[in-house]
Amino acid sequence: MLEFDSRFTVGRVTYRLLRSLNDPAAVEAAVRQILPELTTLSSKFELILQIGHRENAGHKLVSENAAIVFERSWRAEVRASSVQGLVKEWDLARVLFLTKRETDPSEGPFNIDNSPELTLALLRVARSEVISQTMGNRAVRRSPNSPGML
Repeated sequence: MLEFDSRFTVGRVTYRLLRSLNDPAAVEAAVRQILPELTTLSSKFELILQIGHRENAGHKLVSENAAIVFERSWRAEVRASSVQGLVKEWDLARVLFLTKRETDPSEGPFNIDNSPELTLALLRVARSEVISQTMGNRAVRRSPNSPGML
């Protein structure tokens, strides 16, 4: 029940590897090479978040200006994505939310497509489950999160 999410494990490894470069310019160069190899916008944002300057999230491994450029480029990529590409995102709600919330006026408005495919994908990623375990019992119970708990 207390297993770490694979996202946490991978994040710790990438953080340690990037931190070992000991130079913001070297980290920036490495990230510029890594980002095109990542296949989802969600994964790209995880990396950008990790190296950036966000409060309670970023480790400030690159300059503040570089972090801003990475985020702006990421939002441009979200804007350019097709509905078919977006529905494959594992963290679709956060991708759309952050793009909508953090869009700079110079970037133009971000309009989320109202297609049934995208709506269904959003509903699917919004689902969650409750994991519980009784003290002294090894059995772990999983159940869908009830609407009243949202």
